[in-house]
Amino acid sequence: MIACARGSFGLCCDVERPPARLVSVVEVCLQVLPERPHIDLNRLRTHFAEGYLMPKKGITGHDEWVVTQALAAALVALEQLPEKLQPRPHMDDLGKLLAARCPPGSVGLHLAQAKCRLFPDRDPEAVYREYGLEGGRD
Repeated sequence: MIACARGSFGLCCDVERPPARLVSVVEVCLQVLPERPHIDLNRLRTHFAEGYLMPKKGITGHDEWVVTQALAAALVALEQLPEKLQPRPHMDDLGKLLAARCPPGSVGLHLAQAKCRLFPDRDPEAVYREYGLEGGRD
């Protein structure tokens, strides 16, 4: 039976044992609908899309990416503080953590992308050059 975190479809609510593989909405419907014709297919599709019927890696399903982007954004934001107010030891630690999570040579790319997101009015080409990346967003 398919595991469902919310249990709103009368499915097995054993969250400790999520399905061993990803399942499609069609597979879920084939297993569930003969027994429960009252199930709203739109709600079932929403449940599936939100990840309640499939296992996730970590908390969000893309934890590594979220943390990498957060580290880059935090470092860029701290760089904007006046020199006297910048917490250099913490910034150095953030830089080390970011470097440890990124493929070699991609730290500058993450920082440039973060700066472009935080300051959309700035020229992206200039931002990428500032972080040692020529030719923009390759």
